[in-house]
Amino acid sequence: MNKQSGHIKLEATLGDITYYKRNGKYLVKRKSCVSSKRLKYSPQYAALRQYQRDFGQASRGGKLIRNAFGSLVSGMTDGNCIGRMTGRVLKVIQSDQANPSGQRSIPNGNLDLLKGFEFNESCSLGQVLKAPFMLAPNAGNDTVSLEIPGFNPATHLRFPQNASHFQVFIGIAAIDFDKASYQSVIAETRPLSVESDADEPISLRCQLSDAGMDPRLLVVGIRFSESISGVYEPIRNAGYQALQIVEVLKPAERPDPVLPAPTIDASLAKTELGTAKAGFRAAGTEAAYSVTPDCRSSKGQKLAKAIACEQEIFRLMRFRTPYYNGT
Repeated sequence: MNKQSGHIKLEATLGDITYYKRNGKYLVKRKSCVSSKRLKYSPQYAALRQYQRDFGQASRGGKLIRNAFGSLVSGMTDGNCIGRMTGRVLKVIQSDQANPSGQRSIPNGNLDLLKGFEFNESCSLGQVLKAPFMLAPNAGNDTVSLEIPGFNPATHLRFPQNASHFQVFIGIAAIDFDKASYQSVIAETRPLSVESDADEPISLRCQLSDAGMDPRLLVVGIRFSESISGVYEPIRNAGYQALQIVEVLKPAERPDPVLPAPTIDASLAKTELGTAKAGFRAAGTEAAYSVTPDCRSSKGQKLAKAIACEQEIFRLMRFRTPYYNGT
């Protein structure tokens, strides 16, 4: 896209030329001369259609992530967060090696590429929160704890001049990208004074109720406020608002249910086998046919079929399961 130059900036459309403003920059572009029908059906644009499908999925996936942390994202993003998030999710889709372009999916991609994403490009988490923190997920990755031992705002925090308090928060979200659904939990500290010089630990914990086998995204952030007449007014300063995807947790694999081993009653099986043998010898072909239709045969094959049925019954009795009642 070309930039506008000169003292006069335009936001208008003249013929097939469009002048517009994006992210504080004045740009200009020419209207495409390719018809929409050609874009949809022409083999020449097959690769473009595949890219559009991947891009559309990336856009929906990025929106799902932002919605999952909606209360935290509000007021914590820069003007280009949506575009940067879509681009990052698109990289995840393109890392899917199991499917061709246009059929790739977010769950099959490398979700670790989302780690380190800053919702506010103007301020990274490490610029304001300088204390090392520890994340401790449980065995099922349904619960995660944040621990900052010995936190001292005077040395571990960079804050704006008019700030009187700060809050550290953590959020975890299990996201089903295929069904466009999510479950999220957020925990935050009470407003803490930035003027405190005591070393006090910070501990937060989030727990999902039933996240299933969906991947979990974990975010950590910090925001500042000013106490005015006992009311904490948030400070809208892009240089001091940080929110980062710090970890991507995969669900713990759940083992298949263990079924009880089949039990065999040896005495009952022996009795039933003896009864079957007596029936074969006494009734011949008719007894064999009463067990399975395959035993119906010509006169010359009566004995062979009867023996085959006898062997099949013996096999069933030997590997008899609890659901077989012997009838």
